[in-house]
Amino acid sequence: MAAHGLTTETDSARTCPQRLFTSAAEQRRAVDQVLRAGDDPTGLEAEGRYHTRLYQSRPSAYD
Repeated sequence: MAAHGLTTETDSARTCPQRLFTSAAEQRRAVDQVLRAGDDPTGLEAEGRYHTRLYQSRPSAYD
């Protein structure tokens, strides 16, 4: 996004809970993906729901 003149930010301490997992296998895959991304699923995916993070982009001229 920066290459297009946008600044992107997120609040890494805040997530948005999404739907429940449909199976234990789906949850294991999601937790594995979170760990591979370097994040901690404790209290989030490990508890049974997908979680997302909101990213906001805006023109860099507002910095």
